[in-house]
Amino acid sequence: MGQPPEELSRLDLKNFTPTPAESQAAVIAAMDRIAGDPAGADAWMVMDQVDIPETGVVTARVRERLGQLSAAHPSLSRGRGGSCACLSGLRADRYRGRR
Repeated sequence: MGQPPEELSRLDLKNFTPTPAESQAAVIAAMDRIAGDPAGADAWMVMDQVDIPETGVVTARVRERLGQLSAAHPSLSRGRGGSCACLSGLRADRYRGRR
């Protein structure tokens, strides 16, 4: 009590293998369920932090489906506030043109 917070060490594990098609399909199925449920979500929040393409959750296939769902459900891509921001320190170019 009364001590400043202490930053602890963390262990990061890096994935070097491509994300399996089955895992991508599971992520896409979950996104489809959320988009189809009026009470499912107010907005999309998507983040991945990998430096080797296609080794994270947000693969090209997942981004493509996200773009399709966002076009079909504009309120999810803009949220209640009416704006959308995509930030990625590693791969911002992947999100250019997406809304």
